[in-house]
Order: sequence, then structure tokens, then C-alpha cells
Amino acid sequence: MNYTDKIVHLIHWKSEFEGDILFLSRLEKSERVKIHRNCQIISFSGEDKKLVGVKIRNRLTKAVSFLPLDIVFIYIGMIPQTNFLSEDLRDKLVDDWGYIKVDFQTSKTLMKGLFAVGDVTNFPERQLTTAAASGTIAATSVLSFLDESRS
Repeated sequence: MNYTDKIVHLIHWKSEFEGDILFLSRLEKSERVKIHRNCQIISFSGEDKKLVGVKIRNRLTKAVSFLPLDIVFIYIGMIPQTNFLSEDLRDKLVDDWGYIKVDFQTSKTLMKGLFAVGDVTNFPERQLTTAAASGTIAATSVLSFLDESRS
């Protein structure tokens, strides 16, 4: 199995998205994207410093489910909303100001398979342009990660 065979799980806090209608329509019709609306990540699971999945909770039904994942992109918004991390993970991944520590060249965190981008990271610039750039850097790093995982 290669990365083109995988499903992308999009976990969204709200019931609806805001943005380009055509893009959102294509996203919602994609067989390779599973959208989890009204959900939030409540914990990450890892083994030997490697991500193995996340638990999500539906905000309306309160149902909790586990998604086996080996890569996660985090994008939350304008302030570092990192309180979803367990205390143990916060101690390992978050700096003194609440930002997730990343390698600026790859967007990798200290947990293998966990990437963070945008305003949730300790990247020195917090603007839309730099957040988009860090997303591009992370996407490139994820492709390398997947290629390495296949070998």
C-alpha cells in the first residue's frame, strides 16, 4: 500500500466549512476524504515515539471513536490551542508559551509521524502567508515520511 491508497480524515470542529464552495464540494465528494464534523481530537496515541492514532469526540453526540493514523496535520486557528494534548504530550511537545515545537524546515514535531503547521507552532512568524508556507513544507515532509515508511 502506498500513500495514494490512504484515506484522509478531516476532523472539523463545526458542522459546516467556510471557504470556496467549489473546492469544498470537491472535497466532500472525494472517496479519499472522510469528514468528521462537530468533532475534536481528545488524545493522541503513540508507541515508541511514533503516532498510531487519535481519539475523537463528537461534540453533539459525545460519542468517542479511535482513528488509526500515522500522520496528523494540526491546524487550529489564530492562537495556540494546544490544550487538547495530554499533560504528558504537552510536556514533550509544547514550549513555555503553549506552542508546539517543530523543526522549521520540515514541520516535524518530536513525535514521529506528527506534524504541526500554522499558528499552533513555535514558528516565529504568525501570518497567513507563513502558515501556508509551513503547510507546504509539512506536506513535502509527509511525502518523504511516507516514502521512507514504505521501504
